Amino acid sequence: MKKNVLTAACLATMLAFVATACHDVIFDEIRKEVKLADAQVSGDINSIVRFGMGDKEYLFVQSGNIYYKELKAGPTTSEPYEGQWKKTTKGDIGNGIVIGLAADTAYLYALAVRIEEDEDEGENYSAEQTLYCSTDGNEWKKIDLTLPPKGPNTLFCTNSPNPDHRKAFLNTNGTVYALNGESATEYNTGDTKPKSCVWFDGGVTFSTSGAATTNETAGTEPTLWYEGSGKDIFTYSTSDRKNPDHKKENIGYAIHSLACTSDFLLAGTDGGLLYFGLENGLPTGTTDSGTNVSSTLSSYYEVHSVLAVDPSLPAKGGDIYGTTVFEGTSSNTGASADNQGLWAYYPGRGHWNRE
Repeated sequence: MKKNVLTAACLATMLAFVATACHDVIFDEIRKEVKLADAQVSGDINSIVRFGMGDKEYLFVQSGNIYYKELKAGPTTSEPYEGQWKKTTKGDIGNGIVIGLAADTAYLYALAVRIEEDEDEGENYSAEQTLYCSTDGNEWKKIDLTLPPKGPNTLFCTNSPNPDHRKAFLNTNGTVYALNGESATEYNTGDTKPKSCVWFDGGVTFSTSGAATTNETAGTEPTLWYEGSGKDIFTYSTSDRKNPDHKKENIGYAIHSLACTSDFLLAGTDGGLLYFGLENGLPTGTTDSGTNVSSTLSSYYEVHSVLAVDPSLPAKGGDIYGTTVFEGTSSNTGASADNQGLWAYYPGRGHWNRE
């Protein structure tokens, strides 16, 4: 009998320990939580691009529709600003669903899909994909380029902080086109399957990964570029992808996007947004960066896009944008459909919140 009493006592102690440990974790997450802003841009977003018009810089994102916002200092209070993002008219794109954006120095590009229903199968399918260009995000012109209606069509750009270094491309089923307004010219990339590119060493360097960025700032040339391939991060000081200077192996999650600040490399993954400290430009261990990122752009979500507006600033000193989406259902993932969409970190408020 005494043995049973001791066992029960031990069990009670263990349960108390587990409860306390769980409480600590939950309490820690609650401490990091903030009042969520009403979302202005929701849904599946895979493009956050810089585009300049006149003497002003803008950000454009897509979520079926196209939204834009003037780049300027973020909020200086803990409350979000309303009405920051505006929806474009889409012009000649009409009812097409915009699935990708890119930009060069003078033009913004949109890849749109027209969906039709197969009445026999009861399913929707991509009936047509079309590429458009615009100088203001509202009036669009169709680019005379025939695309496979079901793809694969990948629109991408250097997205450089220096407007003079912005170049845009389209990979359509292995054929790459350099975009220049209404014209598209076949371009030899040296690789038939690029999904992204960066400005590096005075020109464009292509990557077969969708995740690539550099340490370029608006006023300085890049000296390093980074590529996320699978679960590994590669660092290069030349454009030769065969000879990386550094490889950070298996970060635990597949990498979708990368962004650089002066002190961190940010990785958008299928396990949330991760911050990697930089030592001499090389990514080291992960950190929570002192923000609420682990309870917002968390492991419940995939982060397909991330962008640091001013890469010359530290991560806590500049505006950063990221997107979230999740697979499965809320009941079995712990994620919420309300939180799918665009998020931002502003140094004035010191935390991530919905845009």
